[in-house]
Amino acid sequence: MAGADGVIVEVHEKPEEDASDGQQTLNFRESEALIRKMKAAHEMLLSF
Repeated sequence: MAGADGVIVEVHEKPEEDASDGQQTLNFRESEALIRKMKAAHEMLLSF
């Protein structure tokens, strides 16, 4: 697994209405899922 020093994520309540980057912006539900997956990956790495 590769490491990262940080993650930049764009989140908007309604990405389709975002003024500039709607196609690459996550909605709240998608961002929550991403955060859960990142936390799980972090916990797995800590277990080694």
